[in-house]
Amino acid sequence: MLYISHYVGQILDAFSLCVFFLLFFKLSVNIRSKRNYLIAIISVLIINTIDSFYNNASIPLLILTCLLFIKDTNDKFQLINNFTVSLLFTLLSTRVAFLINTIVFNQRSGILHANWILFIAIFIIVFLIAILILFFIYKKLTVLISNSKLDPKFTRIVVFYNTSLILIILIISILTMRALQIETSFLPITLFILGILLFVTGITTTVVFSRRIQQLKEEHQQKIEKDTKQYIQMLETSYENLKRSKHDFKNTLLSLEYLSQKNNYDKVYDAINEILDSQLLTTRSNEHKFDLNQIKDEFMHSIVAQKVDEAESKKITVSLEFGSTIPVLKTNRAEIVRITGILLDNAIDAANQSSKRNITIAIVNTDDNIELSIRNTVADNVKINLTKIFVSGYSTKDSSRGIGLATVRELVDQLNSKVLFNVSYDEQVNEFTATLILINNEK
Repeated sequence: MLYISHYVGQILDAFSLCVFFLLFFKLSVNIRSKRNYLIAIISVLIINTIDSFYNNASIPLLILTCLLFIKDTNDKFQLINNFTVSLLFTLLSTRVAFLINTIVFNQRSGILHANWILFIAIFIIVFLIAILILFFIYKKLTVLISNSKLDPKFTRIVVFYNTSLILIILIISILTMRALQIETSFLPITLFILGILLFVTGITTTVVFSRRIQQLKEEHQQKIEKDTKQYIQMLETSYENLKRSKHDFKNTLLSLEYLSQKNNYDKVYDAINEILDSQLLTTRSNEHKFDLNQIKDEFMHSIVAQKVDEAESKKITVSLEFGSTIPVLKTNRAEIVRITGILLDNAIDAANQSSKRNITIAIVNTDDNIELSIRNTVADNVKINLTKIFVSGYSTKDSSRGIGLATVRELVDQLNSKVLFNVSYDEQVNEFTATLILINNEK
C-alpha cells in the first residue's frame, strides 16, 4: 500500500485543479474573462480546503463552479461538453500518475520524507504527459469529425454521450474504492477496465458514425434521383411544348399565307412580330428554369423564381448569372429571403418605368461566402441620391422604394457582421445595383 502525507495530497489536488481549469478555459474560448479567472482561482482554494476534510467533495463542488460560467455563453451544451471532457482528462491523468508512482514505490510500506519531492516530481511529469496526450488525441478527433461533413449537432451529442458515460463510470469507481479504502491497490484494474470501456465506446462511436454516413449517402442519392426526375419532367414538358408549337406554327403559316394573298401586309408584319416575341419569351422562360435549378435553397429558389415570372409578365427582360451551384442557406434564412424579395420588388418597379426594361440577377458562391447582385435599369428622368435612398419614405417615384430599402438596411443591421450590403448607381448607363454578401454561410 502506498501512503502519502496530508500536505502532499493537498499539493497534488491543487495542481490537478489548476490544470483542470487551464484545460477548461483552453476549450471554452468564450468564457475567458478576468471575472472567470478569479472565480477559478478562488474555487481552487475553496475546493482544496473543503476536500481536505471531506475527501469526495471536489467533484460536486466543481460541478457547482461550472454553473457560474454558464451565463457567459449562449452555447450551454458546448460548455457542459467542455467541462465533461476537461474533468475526464484530469481524472484519467491523475489515475495514471498515481499508478506510475505506485509502481515506482511499490516495494516500500511508506515513502521517506526525503522522497516527497521525487514523488511530486514524478506525479507532475506523468500527469502533464498523460493530459497532453489525451488533449492531442481529442483535438485530432475533433478535426477528423469536422472534416467528415457530418451534422455538427449530431457529432456533439455522440461525443458528449461517450465522454459522459466514461466519466460517470470513472467517478463511481473512484468513490467506491475510496469508501472501501482500496484505491491504490486497484488502480491497475480500474485503468484496465477503463481501457476496455474506451475501446467499446470507440467501436460504438464508429458504428454510429458509419450508419450516419450511410444515411447521408442515401439522402444524397435520393436528392440526385429527385433532381434527375425533375430534369426529365422538364425535358418532357419542353418536348410537349415543342410539339404544340410545331402545330401552332403550321396554323400560323396558313394564316400568314391567307393574309399575304389578300395583300394585307401590315397584319402579316404584326403577326410575325407577335410570333417572335412569344417564342423568345418561351425560350427565355425555359432557360431560366434550368438556371434556377442551381439554387438549392428551396426558399431562395422560390422567391427568385416568383419574381422572375412577375418581371417577365411585365415584359421586363431578366438575365440570370450563376457562377456555380448556390447551396442551402445555413443561417438567417428568413431574413435573407425577405431582403432578396424586397430588392427584387424594387428592381421590378424601377425597370418597369425605364425604357430599356432590364434586370440582371447574379449569384456567386465563393468559398464560404454567397454574393447576390441585382442590377436594374432606371427611368431616364430619374437621378438616384445614394445618401438619401435608405431614409424611410424617400423615393424617386412613390414611397414604396424608400420604405423597402429602409427595411433592408434595418434587417442588415440586425444581422451584424454576418451580412454585407451596398448599393451603387451608374449615371452613364442609368443602372442601379444592390449587392448582398453572406459571410461564412458554411458555418
